[in-house]
Amino acid sequence: MTPKELETVFRKICRFDETLAINFTVPKPGTSHYKFTVDERHLASPTQCHGGVLAAVMDATMGVAVLTEAVQSGNLCSTVEFKINYLNRAVLGDQLDAYGEVEFIGNRLIVANAVIKCGEKLIAKAMGTFSLYPADKTEIANWAKG
Repeated sequence: MTPKELETVFRKICRFDETLAINFTVPKPGTSHYKFTVDERHLASPTQCHGGVLAAVMDATMGVAVLTEAVQSGNLCSTVEFKINYLNRAVLGDQLDAYGEVEFIGNRLIVANAVIKCGEKLIAKAMGTFSLYPADKTEIANWAKG
């Protein structure tokens, strides 16, 4: 499955991105790029983005990067764990970019990292571990076929 095919299938099955108003591209296998503008749905206070939103974006960013590798071997992936460091706050109106990259591919696990930036300002960093499992054992395999 090519990165463009993956983008199409993933957008059909994953409604979470739509809920958060975040949008991704796959620059190349093993990477991902999400972007969004902090709006009212993302706020924890009158002006500050909720840390949970940033964590969700990190999980999605790393997950898509991992998925681009997983599908090459007929697998899908799920998050095992991840760690996030919040370095600066994101506020209402900030245009954020999240970049994910696969760091290690094992037999059953893949490790990835991601950053969220507002321009040149680093907002957060994360590292995660993802488990691989066969795509043909899931309903998602049917989406990819048709």
